[in-house]
Amino acid sequence: MIIVALLVAAACVYWAWCAARAQRAERMTAALPALPALPLIGHGALFLGSTQKILRNVEDIADLAFKHKGAAKLWLGPKLYVAIGNPVDAQYVLDNFLDKDIVYRFLRPWLGHGLFVAPLALWKTHRKVLLPVFANKVVEEYMGVIAEQAGVLLDRLHERAGKPEFDVLPYITACTLDIVFE
Repeated sequence: MIIVALLVAAACVYWAWCAARAQRAERMTAALPALPALPLIGHGALFLGSTQKILRNVEDIADLAFKHKGAAKLWLGPKLYVAIGNPVDAQYVLDNFLDKDIVYRFLRPWLGHGLFVAPLALWKTHRKVLLPVFANKVVEEYMGVIAEQAGVLLDRLHERAGKPEFDVLPYITACTLDIVFE
């Protein structure tokens, strides 16, 4: 019985702590618009369902941000996130807040373990190595190859148009390899 009481007390303390943080965050972002949210899960329900439904909800959030000074807020459980639509603001955030949020763990099934979801230390190391490869001059030299291979990809995908669903990954992979090894 004592264990149950301690667990309930711990849950209450945690809830109070989350509520205090949420109130502070809500005060700081009071001017930002938000879509209607549910208690406890916030806007989490927007990210459930089919891929098309999720993308439509993301578009709604982006539209809201663009219509209201380039930012909108959304709550995922007790965590506040700000969707930024203004490129200048986004650049400031990207330059000054490099640590990845825990939510990136949930992106790994879709994005793999690449640099986009890598921890900061790994990202910095690999970025320094890769940066010269993506310099404007180098990329400009490959534009012809990229355009040519994109045309090949479009031709291959056009052959499948109107037919049953298919996995595009082999086509994209082949295009990527053709560009890299051209």
